Amino acid sequence: MVENILMDKFFLDIFPIVKASSDDKQAINNFIGVVKDVFGIDSADVSLIPGSKDYSEKLDEYIQNTKKVYVDNQLSEYSAFPELINYKNKGYSSFAAIPIIASGKTIALLKLMAKQENRFSDDMLTALSIGGFFIGMFLAYKSESAMNLKIANYFDAAFNSSTPQMLVNSSGQIIKLNKGAISIFSVTSSSKTNFNDILKVPLEKVFALERGKFIEAAMPVNRDERILSISSYKINDDMVHISINDSTERNAFIAIASLVNSSKGIYLFITDKALKIRAAIGKFDDVPDGGAYFVGKSLPELIQKSPEKQEADFQKIGKSKSGVTDMVIGNAPMHVRYSIKDIGDGYAVVATDAGMERYSDLLRENLYGFLNATSDAAVTLDELGYIRDCNISLEQVLGYKKDEIIGTDVRNLYIDQAILDRDIAYVKSGGAVDGTYINLQKRNHDIIPGIHSIRGLKGRNGIEYLLLIKELATKRRLEDQESELKAQMALSKKFRMNSELKSQFISDITHELKTPLTNIKGFSKLLYDGDFGKLNDDQKEYIKTILDESDRLMIIITQVLDAAKLEADKVKLDIKETNLREMQNNPSIKALEERARNNGLDFQWESDYDVPIITADPNRLIQVFANLIGNSIKFTEKGSIKVHIFKKSRGKIQCEVSDTGIGISDEDKRGIFKKFYQAQKRSLIKPDGTGTGLGLAITKEIIRLHHGAIKFDSQLGKGTKFWFTLPITYKPSKKDQEP
Repeated sequence: MVENILMDKFFLDIFPIVKASSDDKQAINNFIGVVKDVFGIDSADVSLIPGSKDYSEKLDEYIQNTKKVYVDNQLSEYSAFPELINYKNKGYSSFAAIPIIASGKTIALLKLMAKQENRFSDDMLTALSIGGFFIGMFLAYKSESAMNLKIANYFDAAFNSSTPQMLVNSSGQIIKLNKGAISIFSVTSSSKTNFNDILKVPLEKVFALERGKFIEAAMPVNRDERILSISSYKINDDMVHISINDSTERNAFIAIASLVNSSKGIYLFITDKALKIRAAIGKFDDVPDGGAYFVGKSLPELIQKSPEKQEADFQKIGKSKSGVTDMVIGNAPMHVRYSIKDIGDGYAVVATDAGMERYSDLLRENLYGFLNATSDAAVTLDELGYIRDCNISLEQVLGYKKDEIIGTDVRNLYIDQAILDRDIAYVKSGGAVDGTYINLQKRNHDIIPGIHSIRGLKGRNGIEYLLLIKELATKRRLEDQESELKAQMALSKKFRMNSELKSQFISDITHELKTPLTNIKGFSKLLYDGDFGKLNDDQKEYIKTILDESDRLMIIITQVLDAAKLEADKVKLDIKETNLREMQNNPSIKALEERARNNGLDFQWESDYDVPIITADPNRLIQVFANLIGNSIKFTEKGSIKVHIFKKSRGKIQCEVSDTGIGISDEDKRGIFKKFYQAQKRSLIKPDGTGTGLGLAITKEIIRLHHGAIKFDSQLGKGTKFWFTLPITYKPSKKDQEP
């Protein structure tokens, strides 16, 4: 239990930090120092939570979501999170993480590690949580201050508009004015200006304004009485952004009226707030009084609908700035598109004849009605190739639901996307596409052949494309595929037969070579040992050369035979319990160790204490180690060769063979595991005898048969490291279990 005197010292030490620190980094570093000093913690760290929630560790995500202290006083390989296992491997025995919370959000994590077990008590964690609370308040305060500063700086960069704008706090002080506001209010310094000094509007009303609403106020601007519309956007409880518009300016309507009077099919209505028409401008050929005929009428009366629907149509004013409806302009009913502008004391409504647009819409509706009824699949695309709509037939053919496919890229449905890109480009240039053979991919990844046609259509929303798949799974395409499949099967059978003959030939010839080679070695050994008479030194040297070359030839024959068996998939593993820690004592490994030391190389074999007994084929693993160590000896003139075996995870072990040799070039790296590939030994002074180029290819296949993986890393002139992983418990696949 943490003593009271330590808690008192902790709180006395952290209060000056919060008060005196000038920035976040300094405060965090000072806080960490106090935690380590007072409680004797081996390691402490404060990490800020990323704003993007792209967590690098699952533990961080868990603590932020739960907002709870997390403690593990006995770290082990069975700890709940991978990072805790890493801490255990680094020598720590206890871990605690405390969320630092401000304004209900986790903004940082305090992480503590100790080499002693059961280091974090409840009292200690309570004290640290309180300390984290004060640091969180400090960080949140600094963050909010920085945000306010950024908002103020925004005016310098972005508010170059002539529209008067300002930033005001809740006490009425103007924090920032743009040039437009300075000009119309003749203000020279915002720091000494109060909102109420220039605008006679209660500030609390401005703060309470909803978005899209405004307050109108009449006041002199540059000696002229103007009506100003004041709108606001509340940034936070202490700050509001204000925009000011002059509602008295209607010069734009003079130009609009001139345009309307000179054009046929365009009409302008000026109404009051109750939609009562004050003026009407346009060419009303069948109305004797012209625009005067409409004055005094209600604008909704012109709509060819029931009174309730008339009123509802124009209740959109202020919410919707445009629309389409049927109206009676004079005595002529017509389909019109209208646009509405609020002019302060009323509305200006521009109506244009949309008869051709209505006709185009009817044609489009009929076309889409036909497409929905046809059994062929149809899709409409926007200019970028994203699906806007599709008919029911496409759902049935490809297996997608309509809401799954709308908004996706149509190219995802095509096996050969280049065909679609080519045809779309042709249609964009004004052409039309018919009868292109294609292959589509269904939702379940099945492939469907078909023929598509594409047309470009001009619509209200710009250019769109109609894609019609006329025929799916056509007989011609199926026949072509069937013929192609038969040809591929015949070719595959031919290749398989050739491969089997080749493998059988290699197997037979290598077996035949082994018998005379065994005799050569046997009789040469008898000669060397003096069984047929004493030999002089030169004769013994010649016989020894025959024995050495016979051994090398036997290795080559064995490798070729192994490669043939692996290629024919005839190698079966002899799985049994295997102790990797004792493998160093195998005669083949001992012979390689002696060879390395005779070449002046330091040889090390290290196996960690916790490496378990695994199930594997020990003879094949000896072959793997022999190939890797033999290569290291061949390509290393000075330095060392090291073998390291360790437990990588709960279910895997890893074996590494590293050397300080000449390394592998980028050119050789690409083919290092290929059969018969031999890396160039460019910088070796004494080139070793050439091999078959099969050793690494065989090694990789043996590792694969054990359900493992092999990789390497190498730099020219600095050495090479090969490593492979194996499952601790070998689990045979169905193929392995076949007789």
